[in-house]
Amino acid sequence: MRARALILTVGAGALLLTGCGDGDVRSEFRKGYQQGQREAATEIAAKAALAGVGVPLAGDLDCTATPPAQGQSSGPVACTGRTNDGQAVALSGRIDSISPDDRADFVRGDFTVTVGGRQVLKGNCLGPGC
Repeated sequence: MRARALILTVGAGALLLTGCGDGDVRSEFRKGYQQGQREAATEIAAKAALAGVGVPLAGDLDCTATPPAQGQSSGPVACTGRTNDGQAVALSGRIDSISPDDRADFVRGDFTVTVGGRQVLKGNCLGPGC
């Protein structure tokens, strides 16, 4: 019975996958790839910016970037983390652009970073390429 359920599940999955057009898959893949780029670039650039103002992080930031809505040029971003001494770190803002892959040294937009509820950074660019 278990083997039959597995075959039915796999068969249904194959039907679902073949029901998507190539354009749909490529579009979703591209959106996911771009979202990952925006999140990773923001995490790295914000961590470097915080180190530059003497705020060492205990690990990485956890960022969520939403792709720009259709017709918009920027999308929101939010990050959270902790300092070495346990204070909450929060970044909020929007991403207008990230540097090309061959540079990978800035994120542009509008950003505010707080540590323990106190604003420590505010600006329109994060990273050494600003």
